[in-house]
Amino acid sequence: MIINQGLAELRFSVTGFADTEPVDTNETPASRQRNRRVEIIIDN
Repeated sequence: MIINQGLAELRFSVTGFADTEPVDTNETPASRQRNRRVEIIIDN
């Protein structure tokens, strides 16, 4: 949560790619598991 933590909300953005940018196929349970992910990128 950003509120009351001294972090400017304008420095954050959220983008979802869902099934448009998978890292693997969805053909096996293991490959589907690799596609279930959250990526956090911290940029100054």
